[in-house]
Amino acid sequence: MAAYNDPEVLTLTLEGYRRQTDRNFSLCIADDGSGPEVAEVIERYRGLGLNIRHVWHEDRGFRKAQIVNCAIEGSRAEFGLHLPRWASQLWSRKPLALLGANMGVWREHLMAVNGFDSDFEGYGAEEVDLEWRLIGWGVKQRAMRGRGGLIHIHHQRQADAYVFHLLQHKQQAGEVVARNGIR
Repeated sequence: MAAYNDPEVLTLTLEGYRRQTDRNFSLCIADDGSGPEVAEVIERYRGLGLNIRHVWHEDRGFRKAQIVNCAIEGSRAEFGLHLPRWASQLWSRKPLALLGANMGVWREHLMAVNGFDSDFEGYGAEEVDLEWRLIGWGVKQRAMRGRGGLIHIHHQRQADAYVFHLLQHKQQAGEVVARNGIR
């Protein structure tokens, strides 16, 4: 899951994982340059028995795609769930789209499209781009509608306009494999 300077939300999320009855999972926090408070939360929950890997890079603006790629590259898992920092509970009635919500992807599919596109520096569209490229590669979507829920913690952040122009440009060019991805 991606994280950035929000120890309270991370605490709520990790508490949800700590309360799971099936503990046969590991977590990776892809940290886009948070301060020491986030690392302290991670250490506290490691001490409470969660298997957490923390991947961090320096804060030089919104570079979520890049840090998530670092986390994927260092993972040994064949299947990854890319989760936001939110606990699941409520049902979404919105049209199907990724937009930072829960998604599971086989590693081989992520590697085939070269992961997230690190050209997306700025808030928004990196998940939409990945979804579009996976579909373009031939990956079939399976919706969780009716089988899983999501609580979205409201935030004021608006998507950076230029990332949607970049997304449109890449889609028009048919770029299914990211040039600036994991490899």
